[in-house]
Amino acid sequence: MPVTLVLLSVLATSWAEARATDLFGELTRDVQTRSLAAMSAYERQQGLKVMLGSRNASISPMMIRRDASVEKYIFRDFSRRLGSSDALVSVGPTKSILCVGARLGGEVRAFTRLGALAVGIDFNPGVRNPWALWGDATRIQFADNSFDYLYSNIIDHIEPRPKFFAEARRVLKVGGKLLAYVDQNEPDAFSIHDNRGAGLIKMRDEIKASGLSLEREEKWGGGGKVRPLPQNWGGTVVFVARK
Repeated sequence: MPVTLVLLSVLATSWAEARATDLFGELTRDVQTRSLAAMSAYERQQGLKVMLGSRNASISPMMIRRDASVEKYIFRDFSRRLGSSDALVSVGPTKSILCVGARLGGEVRAFTRLGALAVGIDFNPGVRNPWALWGDATRIQFADNSFDYLYSNIIDHIEPRPKFFAEARRVLKVGGKLLAYVDQNEPDAFSIHDNRGAGLIKMRDEIKASGLSLEREEKWGGGGKVRPLPQNWGGTVVFVARK
């Protein structure tokens, strides 16, 4: 191999090692800071979702039922896409996907059943949950260019949202896709943003500003019509954005 190519290879390797070391250091310091500090009001509130309606701080039966429904709907939706050879959204064997805001892991189980390598993160994934790890949507613990897809249906709960889109772009591989399932319901007790109307336009602009290319936008009806998530009675907008 020519000397110039050898030097370029060494420099590229050194840069990659330095970047990985920097990322590891940043996350390590962040974890240490969090361990010593009280949980923020935002993190504490968002982490309560899995205990919604519970009287003894355990996972509520309602959330367990909802999690099972999410698995069913996501498996059906993406099975249909795979079956129709939807090349843009083809989450199956040999693909990796990060699920942000995975709660108890319904979507992770669905993607795993489809053959993908699926990982979930959430502020409160419960105890001994094999489907989700603790994680922060605005400070994702994985290296650059790690995933083929990133899926989330809790973007109305994320703050600051532009930081999430920047993190999504960072952890996606080149050509990887963000799959954002955005409900059109009235904001609930955990919502930071209103996804409807002007809020949806703002989100679209934030996705583009992050450097992701908006490839597709689908609108699914709410009410009694088929929709990709059971609780989205107002309908769902699906954004597909490519790195």
